[in-house]
Amino acid sequence: MKKNKLIVLGLFNILLSSSAFAKDFVQKNPKQTPTPVLMNQFLGQLTALKKYFISESKFVDPKNNLEIASHLTKFSRFAREAHHDPTLSQENFKFSRQVLEEHITDTERVFKIGNKSYARWRLASTISVCMNCHTQVATSNRSFREFGNFKIFSSKFDQAEFLFVTRAYDKANELYDVIIDEYPKNKNKPEQVQTALERQVAYFSRIKKNPTDALSKMKSHQKNKELPEYLHLNIAAWISQFEIWEKQTTFDAKTATDNQIIEYTQKNIEAKWTTPMMAASNPNLVMYLRVSGILYDYLQTHPQSKITAQVLYWLAICDRSIDNTFFYSLADLYLRECITKYPTDPVAKKCLKEYEAEMIFGYTGSSGIHLPAEVSADLDRLKKLVETGGKLEMREN
Repeated sequence: MKKNKLIVLGLFNILLSSSAFAKDFVQKNPKQTPTPVLMNQFLGQLTALKKYFISESKFVDPKNNLEIASHLTKFSRFAREAHHDPTLSQENFKFSRQVLEEHITDTERVFKIGNKSYARWRLASTISVCMNCHTQVATSNRSFREFGNFKIFSSKFDQAEFLFVTRAYDKANELYDVIIDEYPKNKNKPEQVQTALERQVAYFSRIKKNPTDALSKMKSHQKNKELPEYLHLNIAAWISQFEIWEKQTTFDAKTATDNQIIEYTQKNIEAKWTTPMMAASNPNLVMYLRVSGILYDYLQTHPQSKITAQVLYWLAICDRSIDNTFFYSLADLYLRECITKYPTDPVAKKCLKEYEAEMIFGYTGSSGIHLPAEVSADLDRLKKLVETGGKLEMREN
């Protein structure tokens, strides 16, 4: 696997190219769309959609169907056009571009068949992938600055959610604190407070990897006696896990060997998949988040690892177990990368089984399963790819 192995971490760097380059490219290549222009087209659709994807009620409201569907259709079209882009067709972008294209196209399909909540989550996942790169590189791009403007949202909760999905975690946490600690005087709904708590658990577990700060934060929130009882139970369970974590030796993914990452993951995750549920809604949440963060770091720092397929599978399983409401999962992308890049690895069969199950779930609505013909055909190709040990060449769309 190449250095930029996780989906599209390098793809959106290109958006940072200058407008002068774009203008020059158009003059010299009138029949081709320059990559910066294409990326700005992506960003334009995301900017138009951002007022909807933050609020599930707005996203699923029938009166917004036409506008959302229109933007998703354009977004999907631009993704397909990336196939012809001279830069994104280069070998170092080829696979990442194809995976992202399929993810965006599926998001449009899912919305049109009526599974809007699932479509909203997939859209948020796409944005999370894009922002993973954008937030690491300084830019003066006007379109990017416009997309990052969170003040259009009237409520602190919507502002915090937008900041979180665009990876402005510190600012988001400040707002989440207000949402949690000033409840119920601030008129926030209990489910919004729950989401705020979940986001903070994800932040301290997977991003900061800091159990000490997490304990301080959770114990501070415990002081609000007005929180619903079920939230106090959740907080207590998470505090217990953070206390266990704080006492353990730090695991360094950068220096770990393949055997060490296998042993660590099996010890902390596989043994807990069958743990009986306690009073809290997800007592093992902290562990799933913690281990998924380590697995992600391991992929980033071990590009030639022989267990990459296994790590991708574990990452997907962790994200599934965490639940999409806690963190914007990239499980489908991990699984597809496992299948298409490592079809000869025995783990590819497990990745395929998990991926197929999620696709069926995603296209299941109130009236049953509506698996589009192109999705069924794609699943068949993936099955043949694994069955033939990678001898079947994947078709480009």
